[in-house]
Amino acid sequence: MYRGSVVKRLLGGYLYNPDKQVWNEVKNNRIGKQPVKNKEDLKARLTSALDSLEQNTRRIISFFHLPDTQYAAGVA
Repeated sequence: MYRGSVVKRLLGGYLYNPDKQVWNEVKNNRIGKQPVKNKEDLKARLTSALDSLEQNTRRIISFFHLPDTQYAAGVA
């Protein structure tokens, strides 16, 4: 319990927004550790990752069912 409260205090509302979950997914699970050659390469990788995520409706819906983002789905 203590550890979670410390994390919440450090992160504030950052990860509680479903939009931030999208960027977290793209950064950490899609392109985060891939080397980028230049600005155009980064743009192509981001576009590809976002297009792929857009096709994964279940994953997007899951962002709204996380305990800290349920308010955005109206299920809290």
